[in-house]
Amino acid sequence: MKIEQKQLPKSELEITVTLEQSELEPYLDKAAAKLSKDIKIEGFRPGNAPRKVVEQRVGTAKLFEESIQIAIPDSFVKAIQREKLEAIGRPEITPQKVAAGNEFVYKAKFAVMPRFELPDYSKIKAKRKKVEVSDKEVDGAILGLREKQSKALTVKRAAKKGDRVEVDFDAKLNKVTIDGGKSVGHPVVIGEGKFVPGFEDKLIGMKADEEKDFSITFPKDYYKKDIANRDIDFRVKMKVVQEIQMPELNDEFAKSLGKFKNVDDLKKQIKDNLHHEKEHKEENRVEMEIIHKISEKLSVELPDVLIEAELDKIVEEIKNDLGMRGMSFEKYLESIKKSKEDFREDQRASAVKRVNAGLILRKIAKEEKIEVPDKELSDEIKKIKDAYKNLYKDQPKMTEHFDTDEYKNYLRSLMLNRKVLKYLKEACAK
Repeated sequence: MKIEQKQLPKSELEITVTLEQSELEPYLDKAAAKLSKDIKIEGFRPGNAPRKVVEQRVGTAKLFEESIQIAIPDSFVKAIQREKLEAIGRPEITPQKVAAGNEFVYKAKFAVMPRFELPDYSKIKAKRKKVEVSDKEVDGAILGLREKQSKALTVKRAAKKGDRVEVDFDAKLNKVTIDGGKSVGHPVVIGEGKFVPGFEDKLIGMKADEEKDFSITFPKDYYKKDIANRDIDFRVKMKVVQEIQMPELNDEFAKSLGKFKNVDDLKKQIKDNLHHEKEHKEENRVEMEIIHKISEKLSVELPDVLIEAELDKIVEEIKNDLGMRGMSFEKYLESIKKSKEDFREDQRASAVKRVNAGLILRKIAKEEKIEVPDKELSDEIKKIKDAYKNLYKDQPKMTEHFDTDEYKNYLRSLMLNRKVLKYLKEACAK
């Protein structure tokens, strides 16, 4: 088998593969066996007729065509293995010389893992910022806990700031209800600021069953451009006014949360938790700073197939995140007035950064001989499986996924990245 290489832009490669007539013989035999399974030849079991007999039955051209379909994928794999090429995605195959009884030549165009030299990253430095937690942050976290355990009691008085209310509303522009501008029994906490500026203030003073008409000028930078900086007319009916009663912050409240002795113990543990979260975020920031500084010094052409694959991942992650928040991807796109194509294009810069980061980590792992031994991988999988078994005792099949090659490869890659990032922080961060 003869192989010629031609380098193309964007980390793409074109190889020309030539198979001599003698090298096609095994593929002709395989083609004959495959074709004979689908035709009835008297005196022979399906798949066992001699090649000559099959050729007489289907014709030389048909046999040769079938052999080529077998030869191309098989010879392509052998070619990239022999040339030690890291092919990405599916190759674009173009036959060049196709004639029974002669050599067979085809071209294969495909992306390869970019080849590049890393800068001297030992000279790259990143400084950790001091992590601090203020009393205000602790108080805010405690307020959140109190709000979660609060009760909403229906009252007959007029609504005031801090109340939870339910309203029917109809928002119109030029006497036509705007898109998404009508709702029944809509919950609002007055003062939270989740509605268009000015709307919640208009609810103050209203009692249950009271109706009110008013207009609000929407902000100039409102995400729906067709109603930005426009006067929108509202008709609102107050359905329910509820007073939110939060538990007092005392030792009894602290104990009711479970493992806390008193308010001071609650504050201390919340402060420790917030400190830990901030430390984790700071470590992530330092990692990204180091990767960014290395990436800035790189000169590498990324193949489109890697960027497109990363874009697929990003869009899927966003879809999942929206789904967890109860919103469909299509509804989200509608709310931001973006097409799927435009939204995907908006994520391209992030995809490029992520691909660059992955290539850098991969390259450093190779150069520094950083690996994840099988024992380390199996120990980690056991930990994960044990944790899931405790969570899903009545669903033993929940852990079967962790034994698949796909998951093992994913986890090994994740663990390898962690090791490389740890190595980089030890070398570059202070």
